[in-house]
Amino acid sequence: MNPTAQKNLNKVGLTHKSVIRSLPDFKAEKTQQYTTLGLTLVVLIVFGIFAISPTLSTIAQLRKKISDDNVVLNQLQTKNQNLNSLTTQYSDLQSDLPVLYASIPQTPDSSKFVGQLQRLGQNDNVAITSVEVNNVAVAPLVQTINTTTKISFTLNASGSKDQLDSFVKSLETLSRLITIDSLTYTGSTDNSGYTLSLTGEVYYEK
Repeated sequence: MNPTAQKNLNKVGLTHKSVIRSLPDFKAEKTQQYTTLGLTLVVLIVFGIFAISPTLSTIAQLRKKISDDNVVLNQLQTKNQNLNSLTTQYSDLQSDLPVLYASIPQTPDSSKFVGQLQRLGQNDNVAITSVEVNNVAVAPLVQTINTTTKISFTLNASGSKDQLDSFVKSLETLSRLITIDSLTYTGSTDNSGYTLSLTGEVYYEK
């Protein structure tokens, strides 16, 4: 080989090495990229834990609060429905309240009760010969507010058996609440001259 050719060949070899050295190291760059990506992911995970954890905790607390509020809301709605129902029932009963207050007044009001008995006797053509009202209340040993108390009474009347029966039946129409303890008829068998002896109790609220 002549010197010129050898020189040219050496020159080509040097040029080829220069080209190889000038090419990038793809393997090193790929490793660096993976390293950077891994570090980025680690940083994101670490910051994500610190940043997202309080948010998740807040979300959990809010969900629990919403659940508790829903329970309270349901209870309030139930109470509201019950109150509406009671209001409706009270409105329905308002027309009956005067009758109730008249049947169990807040005082014995014995004179008014006797007057009612006399008026019933007149309506049934029965002669009321005597009415005795014991104003000593028959009450429980332990007295409480707004308790129903009763007083006893005795009534004697005369008339026919039919008239006296009608009178006894009319006692149910009295505005006062009463109970009959005993009922006795005495007299002739011709249904004209009978005497009625009746004992019972009348109530009031004390």
